[in-house]
Amino acid sequence: GLDCRSGWIIDVQSDQVLTANFRLAPNQVANQWTTMTSTSATRPIISTATNSIYGLDLQGASNLVINHLSLKTTAGTPGDGIGFAGFNAGASHVIIADCIVDGFRRGITDHDAGSNVFLDALIIVGCEVKNCTIEGLGLWSGVQMEGCYIHGNVKNMQLDGQRSGDVSVS
Repeated sequence: GLDCRSGWIIDVQSDQVLTANFRLAPNQVANQWTTMTSTSATRPIISTATNSIYGLDLQGASNLVINHLSLKTTAGTPGDGIGFAGFNAGASHVIIADCIVDGFRRGITDHDAGSNVFLDALIIVGCEVKNCTIEGLGLWSGVQMEGCYIHGNVKNMQLDGQRSGDVSVS
């Protein structure tokens, strides 16, 4: 998970549940896209039961596509599904499409918990975010979202628009 390299296409070709006790953290290299996807008909589930683990850590990510995956936690104290595990580096140009994010603290967030770094240019399309203990979506720095199903979270969405980008939801 921590050795993902930019320019890679990672295709999870399984319809099984993959159990992980680490976070996925793609590296940043300018002008190369990294894709994490599944070409299987059934969306694979990447699951963790470890407390405070992020499903996908966006620190330093650039040019990243996450497609047709399911991230799930059963931890008693979950981390965030997709977001920033710390405030060392921002991120840019991330597309999250056709994914399920289930049971995390925050499902998808575009900034760190202390509002120090943020994600510039996030697109979320056709995703389901559910059963999160704080909020399904925490968005405020330049997001476009369309066709998503956000439900069963303590708070479904927090839209602030505090940075220079706009938040557009349809």
